[in-house]
Amino acid sequence: GGVLSLHRLIGPSVSCAMQICSIVASGVQPWNQQVCATGGPSRFAYCSSLAIYTYKLDAFNEFTLDKIIAGHKDRITALTWDPRNPRFLASCSVERRISIWDVSGEKHFKTFPLPEMPLCLDWSPHADSEIAYGTESGSVHILDHNKKESFLIQESYGVPTKIVRFNPKVKGMIAVGDADGNAYVYRTDPIHRRRLQFSGEHPNVPKDERSVLDVQWDPLSSNYLLVGLAYGSVGLYDADSETELKRIDMGSGLAALSWLPSAPGNFITADGRSGVVRIWNISQKTPMEMIRVKKSGFHSFLFARGTERALCAFRDGSVGVYDMTRRRWEFLGEPGHTETIFDCQFSPGDPDVLATGSFDGSVKLWNTATMQCMDTLRPNEGVIYSVAWAPSPISGGAPEDSLLCASSNGPIVLCDIRRAQTISRFTHHKDSVFRVSWNSFDRSLAASCSRDCTCVVFRVDSGTIVQKFKFPKAAFGCDWSTLQRNMLATGCQDGIVRIFDLNKKSDCLVKQLKGHTDRVFNTVWSPLLPNVLVSGSDDKTVRVWDTSRTGDPCVAVMHGHSENVRALVWSPELPWLVMSGSWDGTIRIWDFRARACLRIIWDHHADVYGLACHPERPFVLASTSRDTTLRIWSMEGMVAVPKMRALLGSNWNTVVMGVEAAMASPGTLPADMHLSGNASRNLGQRIKACKSEIQRAQLIFEFFSPPCSGTREMWNLAMSFESGIAFILT
Repeated sequence: GGVLSLHRLIGPSVSCAMQICSIVASGVQPWNQQVCATGGPSRFAYCSSLAIYTYKLDAFNEFTLDKIIAGHKDRITALTWDPRNPRFLASCSVERRISIWDVSGEKHFKTFPLPEMPLCLDWSPHADSEIAYGTESGSVHILDHNKKESFLIQESYGVPTKIVRFNPKVKGMIAVGDADGNAYVYRTDPIHRRRLQFSGEHPNVPKDERSVLDVQWDPLSSNYLLVGLAYGSVGLYDADSETELKRIDMGSGLAALSWLPSAPGNFITADGRSGVVRIWNISQKTPMEMIRVKKSGFHSFLFARGTERALCAFRDGSVGVYDMTRRRWEFLGEPGHTETIFDCQFSPGDPDVLATGSFDGSVKLWNTATMQCMDTLRPNEGVIYSVAWAPSPISGGAPEDSLLCASSNGPIVLCDIRRAQTISRFTHHKDSVFRVSWNSFDRSLAASCSRDCTCVVFRVDSGTIVQKFKFPKAAFGCDWSTLQRNMLATGCQDGIVRIFDLNKKSDCLVKQLKGHTDRVFNTVWSPLLPNVLVSGSDDKTVRVWDTSRTGDPCVAVMHGHSENVRALVWSPELPWLVMSGSWDGTIRIWDFRARACLRIIWDHHADVYGLACHPERPFVLASTSRDTTLRIWSMEGMVAVPKMRALLGSNWNTVVMGVEAAMASPGTLPADMHLSGNASRNLGQRIKACKSEIQRAQLIFEFFSPPCSGTREMWNLAMSFESGIAFILT
């Protein structure tokens, strides 16, 4: 792993060029406290579970995503930036190591394996080679990364160290906070080493709420120390006299605290229940001022050194930079998912709307033109493994903008997207549900597969179970055919793909497709080829099947992934094209006719779980991953020739081709590309009816190209010029 930059053109082949259009960075992880860091007033960083996101001020004085650092294989536990040299950033992780990154040089600088898991870090402001770290057993060390050695300043005592802070005014003085609510101060000079213990009483406070959240040295003093505890108590201590000067009990909700740099004696607390910061003075027991900056509760809050520019992280996953002097946001990111994104699906009625489901228990709705989060739903049923939109138009009593969500707790949740509320919960399974699929022919029917070894077909309007199929092992993938009524494909732990025909009143199992040697995780029917489906397995292969064949139904076996295959999606326009995502972190594009991999996309940093295309915008691909990012890709380079033919007004028969003819076409070069989907045929009819050249160009670009913010206004303006009518933006 290493540092990866954005906006990279994937591969040299024009015939299968894939370009990343946009990326929604992960939300800040909720598991650890020290997950944000500043590199002076112009840089900041935060981490998801597996990656570090660095931002910097650009030429327009705006914060933009600069680098994604992806070198950890397990959860990151803390970040710290070198206060003397912003080139270097350090992180530690569950892997029991500290990594130092050269951010400007885009490389992994140094790695130090550790005997214990580190939980917190701080880079010395006095010696640029020294980093203090605390461990899960309570020990505290200082690592000299130049000498490649460390020395112990606190032995293990069974209580996790939650925070370490160097004193910015006094060289060799460090404050430590633990999970039992104790704060210690050490002098690291071996001759004068001493321990000062600040151990307050915590009457009637549960043990898990006693933890020290943060310790902060007064930037204007050499000995004053603020200590914040999880249950809301804040103490001011004098490290020299070893005395408590003040204690303020805020009540529950404390998430972070920091001294206010410009006002002596003033400090700030950030509320974990709401986006409220409170300004206090050490002489008063009530806040001087309260400022609500956001609805979501805080996760962390810290100032860039020497400024009143605050780096804020929130419980909804968003990160922002807030100017406390001007009381305004300088930057506020989208509230991305904070854990693995298991699934993504486009709304059938709107190619700009995408739903994602995550390990963090939320479902998020995205506008892919602006990459803004439109809404966040929390079904409160654990991990969301799968989402399925209601086919449009809908019947059977559910609203058109409805979404089914499969959860780790077992219930399947039906959500009304417009009202942002839960309509129903279906408790048909006794264990985790991995996949849910909506029947496009009978829109009152849905199917779900579960760890409880069953696949259930049920009515969405009433919740009634229509069929329950039992498997010898856990059931994973399920998908309804969009070309054949009531045909259902399932994947199972035993490696068999099973086909059920719900048109039959009994003996619905009509096919067992055998060939995989390990668990089948996903099955997806082709939207263009009747009887054809694709399956992905833990045997690392992708198989294409034709259930109408009398002999071996396996049409193609594609090898190439080095880990378990998870995500699968067919092209809505190119019948031979299928895409897969894997635990190896890659997306592969296949021509199953030739059993050939046309392109490998390496940009994700971990398992790829979700892939999605929309029929009305078939050359835009959405992908999601354990790296907690949502990425939008453009595949229009593959169809540059059909697009140009359409723009030049060529006969539409040079753009589209029947499915059988497309399957028989030998090549994948741009000149060989012809479209075969319903959407391209409908597009031809709409273009034929166009009276305006601008309108015709708009239809073509919106079909072939990725969405972009502001394009609708651009086309309206162009049409107004064409017609000679002034267009006023309102």
